[in-house]
Amino acid sequence: MLKNRKGFTLTELLVTIAVSGIFFAMIGSIIYSLISSYGNAERAAERNGEFKAAWAIIEATAEELNASGAEASVTMDEVSVVIGNGETVLTYDRAATALTKGENRLHMKYIQGLEVSVLDGRVLIITLSDGAGGKESRAYNLFGGVTGGDSE
Repeated sequence: MLKNRKGFTLTELLVTIAVSGIFFAMIGSIIYSLISSYGNAERAAERNGEFKAAWAIIEATAEELNASGAEASVTMDEVSVVIGNGETVLTYDRAATALTKGENRLHMKYIQGLEVSVLDGRVLIITLSDGAGGKESRAYNLFGGVTGGDSE
């Protein structure tokens, strides 16, 4: 036998390939997890931003309704939800999932529903819901009172 053989045996090459394959599979799994968690975090941030924008429009409407002191009305049907007093009007279009107040229109990707109920003729309760079953509700005391909607 030659004692000066240089190079690798077939067994050494197979072991190296197997260990490298396991290593690259682990690295690939880690990279895939990082990319998918980034995508999930990005969608959650978009959803939260959309809810914040919708609440900002709704709160501005409630402030304007309180500033006028006039009674507000809520009209709900299968197509839309309208909250207003003639001067200030907020409209939720169910088909387009869009919230409109004056010239401002928010097209919503994550918010799939807006429900309104009236408590004691003065408190307006608005619930926003998304497609994943998440809901956020807020209540607004309107000084001029409010009629219509689902009364509680």
